[in-house]
Amino acid sequence: MDSDWSEIHRGSSLPHAHLLKSYLEENGIKAVILNQQDSSYLSLGDIIIYVSKSHLVKAKWLLDNF
Repeated sequence: MDSDWSEIHRGSSLPHAHLLKSYLEENGIKAVILNQQDSSYLSLGDIIIYVSKSHLVKAKWLLDNF
């Protein structure tokens, strides 16, 4: 991932990650999901959401108050 992006969330649920991404984008923050889960063993690997460093503080606040 480019150095302009920061990790904002790490979890194991892809539907939850999409919900959080939509919430961030509804509030004007572009977000990217990186799915690192193994396709055969979904319990291995993480789902990570990244946002631009310039939006990191607002994104953290939004997710803390989600």
